[in-house]
Amino acid sequence: MYGSRGGSKGGLISDPRWLAGRALRCGCGGRRPRGSEVLLVSVVPPGIEEVAAREVSEVLGLPVHSISVGKVFFRASPRDVYRANYLLRTSTRVLVVLASTSFSTLKDIRDVASSLDYRELLAPGRSFAVRAERVGDHGFTSVDVAREVGAAVIESYSSLTGVRPPVDLENPDVVLRVLVRGDSMLVGVETSGRSLHKRGYRVYNHPAALNPVIAAAMVYSAGSPRTLLDPMCGGATIPIEFVHIRRRYPTALFRRDFAFRRLGMYEPEVDRDVLEELVNSIDMESPVEAYCIDISWKAVEGAKANLASSYTSDAIRLVEGDSTKASTHPRVDVDSVVSNPPYGYRSHNIRKIESFYRKVLTSLKSSYPGARAVMITVSHRQFTRAAEEAGVKVVGSTFVKHGGLLARIFRMVL
Repeated sequence: MYGSRGGSKGGLISDPRWLAGRALRCGCGGRRPRGSEVLLVSVVPPGIEEVAAREVSEVLGLPVHSISVGKVFFRASPRDVYRANYLLRTSTRVLVVLASTSFSTLKDIRDVASSLDYRELLAPGRSFAVRAERVGDHGFTSVDVAREVGAAVIESYSSLTGVRPPVDLENPDVVLRVLVRGDSMLVGVETSGRSLHKRGYRVYNHPAALNPVIAAAMVYSAGSPRTLLDPMCGGATIPIEFVHIRRRYPTALFRRDFAFRRLGMYEPEVDRDVLEELVNSIDMESPVEAYCIDISWKAVEGAKANLASSYTSDAIRLVEGDSTKASTHPRVDVDSVVSNPPYGYRSHNIRKIESFYRKVLTSLKSSYPGARAVMITVSHRQFTRAAEEAGVKVVGSTFVKHGGLLARIFRMVL
C-alpha cells in the first residue's frame, strides 16, 4: 500500500498520499489529488469517546470509522483536517494515522515504524521529533518507544534517500506521535500542536479549573440545552463552552498556533477559505442564555474577565451567591444544570462534602424540578448518597481522568 514498505501484523497502515506532491518536496504549496481521503483520529480523554464520536458525526458531518479507548477514528478530506482542529471541542489533538495495529514487544513497534515510507512526509531539510505516550504494563518506557521509533524513521528515510533527516526535539517541523495502550499501538502525524484543551480564551485560571474538553463533553451530555446554569462556576469554563458550542465559534478565534501550518501539505488559501466559511457560519441570532453562580467574589471577577476574553459577556449572567440557598438561583426557566462542584480536597473538608452536595442538589431540585443535570466529582460515593437523599435521579454516569484523578460524570434529572 502507498506509504508503507511492508505489512503490519494484520493492522492498518493508512494511506498518507494527501501529504504528497510539491507541497512536501519543496514546501511551495502544491496541490493534493482531488478526492483523496485520510484517516484521522481524535484523541480524547478516556471515558468520553461516545460523546466525542457524536460530535464528529454531528459537527463535522463525517461518519465515524471506529472507536477505541481514548480515540475516535474517522475518514476525512485534507480540508477537514483544518475543520477538525477548529471545531472539535471534545478533542485534545487530531492526528493523521500512519499505522494502527497490535504488538507484543518493543521490537514490534520499531518494525512497524520501519515499515513506513517517510519520504513525502519529511521533505529535504524538514526536521522531525517523536513524542510517545504509553499506558499499561510494559517492559519499556515511553522514552524507549520514542528512541526506537526515532531510530526507525532515520533508518527508513536514510535507506531510501541516502540522506539522514534532521532531528529537532525543541521546534520540529513534523511531530510523529506514538500512542501505546496495552497491546495496541498507533503512529500518527501531529496536526494540532499544543493540546486543543488550551483554548486561548482563559485569562483567569481558577485553582480548580475544569479542563475545557471535559466541560464541552458535559455540555453535550446535557442534550441540547437552551438555558444553562452552572451553580458553582469558578472561572466560567462550562458556560463559555456552552455558548461557544451553541454559536459555533471556531477555536481559531482564540489561538493561531496549529501544527498543520508547519506541514508541507499546508495550503494557506484553503485554510483561509475554511476559516471564512466557519466565521460566516457563527450563529449570533439564535437565543442562547447561561447563568454562572459562585460564592467567591474573586472567582466572579475572574469569570468576568474570561467572559470578555471569550466573546460571551452578552450571553452569560454572573451572580455572586451561595448555591445551597434556593434564593440565590435565577428565577428563569433553566432546562440544564451543568457544573464542576468542589471535590472536598481543597475548599471543603472531605467529611463535609456529602452534606454540601445534598444541600446543593436539594436547592436545585426545588428551583428547577425536572431539569437535566450533569456534574463531575471525584467524591463518587458521597455524591451518590447525596443525590439519593435529595431525591435526585441518577440516569447514567461515566468515569474520566481529570487532573490525574479518576472523576465521575453524573447525568441526572432534578
